[in-house]
Amino acid sequence: MVSRFGDGRGGRVVPLQVAQQLLNQRDQLVAEVQSARREKDQLESKLQTAQRECEALEDRAASAEEEARALRQKIAEMQQEEGPPSDAVREARGDETIALLDSRIKKLTQDLERLRRRTSETVDTARREERVRLLSGLGDVLDSVERALSIDEVDSPWRQGLEGIQSQLHAFLRGEGASIVGTEGEKMDPNIHQAIATVDDSDFASGEIARVDRVGIVLDDDARTVVRPAQVVVAK
Repeated sequence: MVSRFGDGRGGRVVPLQVAQQLLNQRDQLVAEVQSARREKDQLESKLQTAQRECEALEDRAASAEEEARALRQKIAEMQQEEGPPSDAVREARGDETIALLDSRIKKLTQDLERLRRRTSETVDTARREERVRLLSGLGDVLDSVERALSIDEVDSPWRQGLEGIQSQLHAFLRGEGASIVGTEGEKMDPNIHQAIATVDDSDFASGEIARVDRVGIVLDDDARTVVRPAQVVVAK
């Protein structure tokens, strides 16, 4: 069966299977975006909770510091009134309490730093996972567009429209800090390539990519996070 895309001059016959596949991929992408938005809302809720916990810890640390400051001032006033106290009197007047308050402040500060670090790591991880899911869905759409382009190489309004979509997807991936990987002739890299077969091909040296069945997507971050590896055929 076929579907007809009109251009005002009689239309262009396109396989219905390809058109339906593109529609399915579009629906899948919409579902992925909706899911990402829900997860983003959940993440923001968790972040707000963590921020409230940080603020509570900051208040407790500030309160402990204020208590220690008031106690030191009171002891200093008592020392001025009564003269230099003995070691036993000094201990009785609060040196031990001050040490405990100092310890409490230190512990609260450490807890606060740990919470801030854990919150930051959680947020970064969740954001990266959200980007990976979204970009992976876009990669599936890109696959469908490229398969449709491979069916008919004759220039037509239909093909030009698909090439425009392909260009927009590439631009979106670049804008999201991602690169497309997988090129014929480059060296096979198991970190970003997935070898699905090997082939004897005199045009390529052993270990070079002879054919790319599906391009890969990699984030341009410090970890070079692989959204999906490129599926390639490697020369023997």
